[in-house]
Amino acid sequence: MPDRISLDRTSERLRNDTMGRWLVAGLCLLFVCGCENQQVKEMQSSNEMLTDPALDSFENEHLLGAGYAAGGERPNWAEVKRIVSSEGFKAGIAAFESAPLPSGGDAAKKTAVVDAAKKLSTAASNEEVEAAYKELMAAKTAYRS
Repeated sequence: MPDRISLDRTSERLRNDTMGRWLVAGLCLLFVCGCENQQVKEMQSSNEMLTDPALDSFENEHLLGAGYAAGGERPNWAEVKRIVSSEGFKAGIAAFESAPLPSGGDAAKKTAVVDAAKKLSTAASNEEVEAAYKELMAAKTAYRS
């Protein structure tokens, strides 16, 4: 006949094993059903951003290098100025400006992006380049939202 201590250990193992199974089942149920309420789901679905292929092209072909130079702990505004004063950057602005407005796009916000990009391309000092770059980033964000 088993002694009292081994019976206590066996019943404790069974209790722990059962609790563990319930915990795993509860987590699986939570994973399948989700734990977000309806308001969170509505907020997430309403934050869709505007897709504009012309802006994507301008960013990838002309603004990406300036973004690298402006990023980091020590931005190189002289390098940003060199990139944005090039003819390629100005051609990119013109291409974006002449591209059709996508459905759902706001013409005034697109004009603000174009104006900010033109201002950046003509900025003279590092301080002006920094201010114009930040203005362009803000205008881009406003246009996409």
